Amino acid sequence: MPSQTPIAPWRSPSKTEADSLQPRSAPAAPTILPSYDRYYWRKAAYTVEVAFLRQPQVVDSAKGIVWPAGLVTGILLYKYFIPLRRLNPVRRITYGLCDC
Repeated sequence: MPSQTPIAPWRSPSKTEADSLQPRSAPAAPTILPSYDRYYWRKAAYTVEVAFLRQPQVVDSAKGIVWPAGLVTGILLYKYFIPLRRLNPVRRITYGLCDC
């Protein structure tokens, strides 16, 4: 995990994923389509996913804008829906979705 991030005080992640680097690309060289590292923390009713840049990303080559490696590019929160009770035990009911 990148050391200077807002999530550094959190415990170690439940799961990690790393995109493979593009062929013939250096990890420190800025690129238009960089690879990402994703870290997941699972709790009782939700999962937090944080995506980091694994390589620097070129945002605007004309102005020289480059995002550094280790930058947080996205935070996703997945919440699990657990029904409190089942209305009809014989017929399966999907709460919140149409069974049409």
